[in-house]
Amino acid sequence: LVFGSPPALRCDAASYLSGPSAAPCLASGQWDYGTATCNAFSISVVTAYYGYNYGLNGNELSFLTAACNGRSSCSYAINVNTLGDPYPGKSKTFFCQWRCCGPSSTLLSTTVGAEAHGQTLTLTCS
Repeated sequence: LVFGSPPALRCDAASYLSGPSAAPCLASGQWDYGTATCNAFSISVVTAYYGYNYGLNGNELSFLTAACNGRSSCSYAINVNTLGDPYPGKSKTFFCQWRCCGPSSTLLSTTVGAEAHGQTLTLTCS
């Protein structure tokens, strides 16, 4: 992957943001979301579930964060052999939420339809 330089951000005591979707600035170009610190315009995965159409039993957060956090874009191949099968014999969806780090931390989400195994999930921040 090739990353360009993000636009310069002002990060100082006066630039802390407020509101439910904002994150405080930590240092030049870094933002604090409670569980993760990340560089501006990079992915910070919040939730990931394989089998979401049947409930929240299969939490795949660690797999998706390892593949995507800190990148400006990410393609993730959904594979039941890696994730495990929370609902054997059933066709499952894959749901995830992520934030794009920076001055606006809007929560984004996507769902890959059933059967998600064998499909590719793409997350982007710009």
